[in-house]
Amino acid sequence: KSTSITLAEFEAQMNSLHEQGYRTLSMDEVVGYLQGGLYPPKIVAIHFDDGWQSALDALPVLKRFGFKASFWIIAGTADTGWPHMDWNMIHELAKNPNIDIYPHTMTHPWKNGDTLLDWVGDRTESKGIKQASWELTESKRLLEEKLGRQMLYLAWPRGLYNDILIKLAQKAGYRALLTIDDGLNHMGENPLLIHRTMISGGCDISVFRQILADGRHRDCLN
Repeated sequence: KSTSITLAEFEAQMNSLHEQGYRTLSMDEVVGYLQGGLYPPKIVAIHFDDGWQSALDALPVLKRFGFKASFWIIAGTADTGWPHMDWNMIHELAKNPNIDIYPHTMTHPWKNGDTLLDWVGDRTESKGIKQASWELTESKRLLEEKLGRQMLYLAWPRGLYNDILIKLAQKAGYRALLTIDDGLNHMGENPLLIHRTMISGGCDISVFRQILADGRHRDCLN
């Protein structure tokens, strides 16, 4: 998962993955690996959160190397578009066989005091478990309706979650949940607690390779 990365930095990172012989995984393959599927030793999953239109600039680079990637869409932004993808862009993206599209909730609550954690903890006025559940169920329903495929995976806004939210997601029909907790994922681990490491802009290739090795985030901009 990347943040504040220039296209040149992204190209260099993808070239590094290619040179090292990494295989990229779809979300089905990520879950399959956790459940004991056999995969080569060098595997990685590439994710883009929030459905920014700028993330579409990565597509030619991914195509060049034949890489797969997952895009996590804030479903409620698709009607208005910019700076997020609109439905036309999302439909076009969905035609790419190497691209996954999954929910990132309806409105992506992220401000301090107004996150899903705050809602289910009764810390936000007029927001509670009912509204949190709607964020999960409606984004799933809407993307399934628009794209005609099952939405079995969810990425948490800001990576924030707790046991209450996990249970709500399971009730909504999600089978795997994506955090932004540091660390590598290993066979046999819980698909409801999948790790993802954010890759900051400003990191040179040596740092990028260290992150691949240990799954630990480095802030290269500060």
